[in-house]
Amino acid sequence: MRETLNMDESSGNQTPLVWLAIPVLILGLVLTSITNQQLGRHHHQYAGAVYHTLHNAQASALAAGLQGRLAALQQLASNPASEDSDFELQVQALQRAYPDLLVVTLLGAYTPESLTLSPEALAAIQEDSHWQRVLNQALETGQPAATTVTPVRTANQDQRWVTGVFIPGPNDHLLLALIDLPAFFSAAHGLIGDTLKLAVYDSSQHARNPFFYTHAGSQTLDETPTAGAASILTFADRQWLLRSALSPSALPRPPAVLIWLPGLLLSLVAAALIGWLGYQLILQQRAADHQHAGQAQLKAQLRNLRVEKDVLRQALSESEERSRDLVALAGGFIAELDEQGLIGFISAQVDALAGYAPADLVERNFTSLICPDSKLRFEEAMTAARHDKAMTLVDLGLLHAEGMRLPYTLRVKPVIDPLSGCAGFRLSGTPDHSTAVNGNGID
Repeated sequence: MRETLNMDESSGNQTPLVWLAIPVLILGLVLTSITNQQLGRHHHQYAGAVYHTLHNAQASALAAGLQGRLAALQQLASNPASEDSDFELQVQALQRAYPDLLVVTLLGAYTPESLTLSPEALAAIQEDSHWQRVLNQALETGQPAATTVTPVRTANQDQRWVTGVFIPGPNDHLLLALIDLPAFFSAAHGLIGDTLKLAVYDSSQHARNPFFYTHAGSQTLDETPTAGAASILTFADRQWLLRSALSPSALPRPPAVLIWLPGLLLSLVAAALIGWLGYQLILQQRAADHQHAGQAQLKAQLRNLRVEKDVLRQALSESEERSRDLVALAGGFIAELDEQGLIGFISAQVDALAGYAPADLVERNFTSLICPDSKLRFEEAMTAARHDKAMTLVDLGLLHAEGMRLPYTLRVKPVIDPLSGCAGFRLSGTPDHSTAVNGNGID
């Protein structure tokens, strides 16, 4: 009972090893979630770095494009052709280089009070009185001055959002250029494709809505790691605010299933492995418990056998001692013979009774101790005992070691073997005191 309780207790102690698979699975899912969050954070950081690099590159390209146009217009204003046809050729070459230059015209000698304008410039100025103030500013400062973004209509009645720049030149000339800003920003944005979403604000007017943007829907770009970067674009005396955002399709984040699926599979494999190992440990522990129980049972059996052996040895010793005492009290001897009559054992009393040492009689035929006239009766007694398988009583004479005849009564009992029949004889001899004995035989 105690061994069974120990086995049950050891199995109960090992059972938590199987349930350990559940915490392992939970831990695997938690690690997968943390990994997913870390990868998402690293992706945002990487996308933010790429975004700011692209924004700075886009801002630099736009600034270079604006400065290139302003420099080309200033060069034209400082060295205009004297003939209208030649000037027209200069303008056409400039427009081929910068297709967003809608109108480039040279105003003649003027003063602020008397000014003649081309029809395109006049139409633009008529749209907004601000243009007159910018023109006067260019005349007063002698520096290029740009207007706000203004909608104007071209000769084919298309509406364009343009900014005008007045550039003073020598001999009281004034160069006026109309730049199609959406065309300029679209061309520059097309160099990087749809990677960035752009929005351009007129910071001089503190406008809340951009006058140019590349994305549909909301015109507002929020402040995020991949949006909201701002740069100032300067053109003449006007400043524009460039803001951008990284397009979601530029650096798409890998689907979460690509992280969760391997994480879930690894967690399940780890949990299954832990559960299997725990189950194997339980089986091993049970086998060890069974082995220990078997060993304890064997030890108990050995102890019992040892006790039984000791008891049997003690009983045998007492039986032998009792037999010796009985034989000694009977005044005779006992012996064991094989089937041929050879002595295998003879008790020590034969020494006192017949003068023979027991060790000298071993392997000696018992008939050598019988008087010649009694040998036939002894053989007949042995034959009768063998045949009847029962004890036979015979009176005969034994020879003393000194040659005297000793009258004895022998009791012969066969030793029965189930296979071979008679395997030998046991006999006892007691002196027959009814007759007197001398050196020559019976008196």
